[in-house]
Parts: sequence; structure tokens; C-alpha cells
Amino acid sequence: MSQKVGGFAHILKQVVIAWGIIVLLPLSVWYGSNLYRPPPDWTKYGTKDARLQDRVRGEKVEAAKDKTYAEQDELKERLNEEERIYYEGKLWAAFPVGFIALILGALIRVPSVGVSLLIGGYATLVSGCYSYWDRMGDWLRFGSLIVVLTTLIALGWFLYRAAAPAQSSPDQLDRPRSDKILPAVSSSPSSVGQTEACLTG
Repeated sequence: MSQKVGGFAHILKQVVIAWGIIVLLPLSVWYGSNLYRPPPDWTKYGTKDARLQDRVRGEKVEAAKDKTYAEQDELKERLNEEERIYYEGKLWAAFPVGFIALILGALIRVPSVGVSLLIGGYATLVSGCYSYWDRMGDWLRFGSLIVVLTTLIALGWFLYRAAAPAQSSPDQLDRPRSDKILPAVSSSPSSVGQTEACLTG
């Protein structure tokens, strides 16, 4: 009974460690990138936009309304530019970390660490690319996908091709095995002497 409890506790520890890596890896990259690329102050922009909308509703002169509309457009452009810089930082932080995590996860033989790094690497790549996907160019999208895909194919080929079952050729399958037809001959001195005696007798 104690062995079963100990085995269950060991499996539970591995599951907890694995899920911790899976969850904390993308979160650490996401919030760590805020240290050098802080997010825009959405509250400030929202307050300014609300004030401009109130001003538009209170304006009676068309020229004044047009000026307020121009200020709103300028405010949105500034916000879009800050968001672009912010999510670009997410991409360039998440892509290399997730890419390295995929490689390490494929190389590490400890299941609780290797598998969790693979899944956490995927989650990190998805979070970084998805947040900047609409602002990425077509070549950047295609290039990022091809780099990850070719790396995974290469890792799978070089690491796990030795574990694939060997296929026999048709000649080997049709050829009868000699060890099943002919009896094995012992190479001991006594058996050799008995064989010579039978032949000379």
C-alpha cells in the first residue's frame, strides 16, 4: 500500500511541475517584456477620447467639429502606434524564448520537463505571434512559420528515426532461416570427437 501511495505521489509531483512550466513560461515572457516595452496607458487615452466626444456633441459650428474630429484621429493614431510598438516587443520576446523551449523540450529526456517545455514553448510562440499577427507582414508570417516547422521536422527526424521499426527487404522475408532448418552444431571438444567417431566407424 505504501508503495502505491509513493508511486502516486511521484506521478503527482511530475504533473504539478509540468503544469507549472507550461503556465509560467508564457506568462513570464509576456510580463517580462513589459519591463522594456511598457504597455500604452489605455485609461489615459480612453479619458481623452471621451472628452473629445463630449466636445463634439457640444459644438455648434462645423469648423469647430472638424477640428475636434482631427484631434480624435490624431489621438487614435498615437494609440495605434504605441500598441504596435508594444505588441512588437511581445513578438520579439516570445519567439526566441518559445523557439529555444521547443528545442530543449525535444532534447531533454525527463518527461515532466521535456514535454512541458514543448507545450510551454508552443504557448509562448502562439501568444507572441497572435498578439502581433495583424500587424505582421506576409513575409514575416511565412518566415516565422517555416522556421518553426522545419526545426520541428529536423528534430523529429534526427532524434526519433532510430526508434522507428526496421523494415525487412522482400528477399529477407522470403528467404528461410537456416537456424530453423539445420540443427545447431556445438563447438565443444566432446561433440567434435563424437562426430569424428561416427564418421570413421
